[in-house]
Amino acid sequence: MIYFDNNATTRPLPQVRAAMANALETCWGNPSSANALGQAAARAVEKARGAVADLVGISADRLLFTSGATEANEAVLRHHLAAGHALVTSEAEHPALSGVYRQAEPNLLRMVGLDADGRWKLFELSKLLGEGPALVAVSLANGETGVLQNIDAICVQAREAGSHVLVDASQALGRLEELPGVKCADYLSVSAHKLHGPKGVGALALLSDAAQSVISQVGGGQERGRRGGTENVPGIVGFGEACAHRTADLAGCIARLAHLRDRFEAQICSRVRDAVINGAGATRAPNTSSVTFNGVDGMALVGRLEDQGVVCSQVSACSSGSPGPSETLLAMGLSARSAFSTLRFGFAVDNSEPEIDKAVEVIEKEMNFLKSVMGDMC
Repeated sequence: MIYFDNNATTRPLPQVRAAMANALETCWGNPSSANALGQAAARAVEKARGAVADLVGISADRLLFTSGATEANEAVLRHHLAAGHALVTSEAEHPALSGVYRQAEPNLLRMVGLDADGRWKLFELSKLLGEGPALVAVSLANGETGVLQNIDAICVQAREAGSHVLVDASQALGRLEELPGVKCADYLSVSAHKLHGPKGVGALALLSDAAQSVISQVGGGQERGRRGGTENVPGIVGFGEACAHRTADLAGCIARLAHLRDRFEAQICSRVRDAVINGAGATRAPNTSSVTFNGVDGMALVGRLEDQGVVCSQVSACSSGSPGPSETLLAMGLSARSAFSTLRFGFAVDNSEPEIDKAVEVIEKEMNFLKSVMGDMC
């Protein structure tokens, strides 16, 4: 199997699996307990907190462990919704950056438009922020296209308007040398399973003094009173190991991801007629490629590729159950037909050049087959 769906989830590293197994054996005590077993577990949690914080680029006391980026994001949204603040975001963002408002107070939801490469239209943001206190919620790297937003400019506009900024960096952690937003946003969320860590664990970085009042859940007062409930020690240990492993060769990993993506896109553009790279005019995360294969049905192509051992996706995993076209691609100006013809490829450091070459060969063959049998039906 050639796995190119690494934006949906990544394969846990062997070191991560080993660290988690060891935690189950040696750190099974309750971190809140004063006994030796509990304190061993507490030390393991704090060691992992330091490793995650180092990769994010913050001090460990600013980091709150959660069950994932979705919980982290929704805790921030609920906090600002309770304060009566509007939410400013875009149709390109992960559903977790707007779901609380869509369900509870859709009238407080304001949408920023995108340009043809998937970047926020900052002149629209300025107008929306002039309408009163708001939370700005934005993905640093789009999960479908990899397009990076101008977080610094977004933060400047938000500050001038007296608003706050939440940055979802799930698709960017370990894929950029530094995370924009760490020095200017109020909140930043990440998730372990996007970085070869386990599912079910993530973190919320409380970056500003104003952010310190956010509470995910009360429970028994764990995580310094901000996220109650007994900690997921093996998951947290695995997250820490994944971050420590990436920190050890961050520049090398980023260079490898960019090399794999660029090799893939160069071959696709030269060998597959009518293929278009979405967001190519913008700065993107180095591992992500969104390709529109005009003239074919994307779901049919995904299925045929998987039959040939090449795994990718049509839209982001969290919205792939929806029958409609990608909201991100529509907001970028693509037609519904083009959106349905678009596939996402997410590369990881455990992918290889031969896998890239083989995948392009398979894509070219299956594209030709689909066009020959479906013709104008597409």
